Amino acid sequence: QKELLAYQERLLSDTASMDDRLDAGRRLARSSSGGEMLIGLASADKLSDEILEALADPMQRNPDQSVQAVAADLFKSNSANDQMSAQSILSLEGQAGKGLAVFQSYCSSCHKVDNAGRDIGPELTTINQKYGKSGLVDAIIHPSAGMSFGYESWLMTKTDGTTVFGFLQGDGDQVTIRDMSGKLITIPAAEIASRKQFATSIMPEPEALGLSEQDVADVSAYLLEME
Repeated sequence: QKELLAYQERLLSDTASMDDRLDAGRRLARSSSGGEMLIGLASADKLSDEILEALADPMQRNPDQSVQAVAADLFKSNSANDQMSAQSILSLEGQAGKGLAVFQSYCSSCHKVDNAGRDIGPELTTINQKYGKSGLVDAIIHPSAGMSFGYESWLMTKTDGTTVFGFLQGDGDQVTIRDMSGKLITIPAAEIASRKQFATSIMPEPEALGLSEQDVADVSAYLLEME
């Protein structure tokens, strides 16, 4: 963390050149913890528009998908962002067998179906009881619009400058956060300098994962055929 805090100090420096500041920002963007620090700085309006734009692409390459998802709402890039069409996906014939492979490769790191996957995001075993095909496709391509209660992400910035990112599990004299690995982290409230709740889902949009419209049709077919 000392190295990350040093990069943060250089990024915010009034005396360092812009090249040096951006180099520090890119180094922060390489790690999950550094990415969380950048999200905290951006949400506190401590980064200029120039820096936000320059770090947009590095933040989308962050190894933590949750950092990528939240960063997409804070770090704007001028690069084209072709959004998927629900109507186009609904016109495709989904194949459940291929959808299982998509789920295992891209979704099971956060979601469970039966006993397979991780219990970080909502369980999807009975998702077909909540959504039909149209609603499920819309929830996949617009994850923030359908974010479930209790799965809002929080960023806690501690008095020592370090950050904790995840789901709020308990609040009081002791604040408990469940991080993206499922680990529970307890922090004394007195050690929290600031807290930020995000309206953006930590679930990345399919384009950010490199998925195609056919992939979305396939994984939708798989989830809708669950018994």
